[in-house]
Amino acid sequence: MFISLAIAFLVIFIYLKRTPALVDEHDGYKQILRFSVFDWQLEKISAMPTYYFVLAMSSKIIQNDTLGAMRALSLCFSFFSVFVFYLIAKILSPQNSFIKTIQFAFLPILHIFFFLVYTEPFSLLFTLLSFYFALKKNFSASGFLGIISTAIRQNNIMWMGFTLLFLYVQEHGFKFNKSLVLAHLKKSWLFILGFVLFAVFVYLNGGIAIGDAKMHPGNLSIGNIVFALFTFTILFLPLALAETRSIVKGFVQDKLFLLFTIVCLGIFWFLFNNNHPYNLIDYDYFVRNNLMHFFYRHLH
Repeated sequence: MFISLAIAFLVIFIYLKRTPALVDEHDGYKQILRFSVFDWQLEKISAMPTYYFVLAMSSKIIQNDTLGAMRALSLCFSFFSVFVFYLIAKILSPQNSFIKTIQFAFLPILHIFFFLVYTEPFSLLFTLLSFYFALKKNFSASGFLGIISTAIRQNNIMWMGFTLLFLYVQEHGFKFNKSLVLAHLKKSWLFILGFVLFAVFVYLNGGIAIGDAKMHPGNLSIGNIVFALFTFTILFLPLALAETRSIVKGFVQDKLFLLFTIVCLGIFWFLFNNNHPYNLIDYDYFVRNNLMHFFYRHLH
């Protein structure tokens, strides 16, 4: 399977290799070039500069700092994340680990980033490693890797919180009491350290984003949630259609869940907005922005 995936990834990489820098790659690649000559001035990047620093230092080792070389290095990290996902799938669903890994490798909302100079796949690698060691109940390794993932992309702090909760539920189920929680937090001291370090960073930085902070406020956007749900609808539509009878039967049998679904639909319908400046540009280039604009225009 991995040989086939490697060949497929190589073909796609060769096709995209000479493509000019795309969108955020412009600032990201400039940052790599700065770091490669030990210039520590930051470009207009919102994420931590960790990823760009790693690629810059790697470029010194291979003595090649072209955009194609940086994409190749990034692809190596991306491919390793696919392998880590496979290890996780083997634990959670051994009978379906192959198909789940292939689905992950070609996940439409992630796949293209494997071949570009973007922080997402690199940070995902460490997030997956953190979760893998959580499944192995290795609190220290999981917490340490969670800190690294957050030092690559700040929003991974949410996955650190999820992993910390997962570790607790994995051991104690949904039984919560003071002694169990305190004992869990004691074993999870690296996670606590990560949260403290993140809080110190946000305080000293004056916000979550490094650069372009005005466009990345530290809040939860209902627009992003709605678009995520829309994306999930497309991704899971075949499964939903296959389970239509079960879904309808579930609604009939559980009226409270049906009411909850209707209420959530109403909340998302009336609170949906699309006012972020980055969502209001280049409709002919960004499919996401085009879709957001289309639905917002027809719902309001």
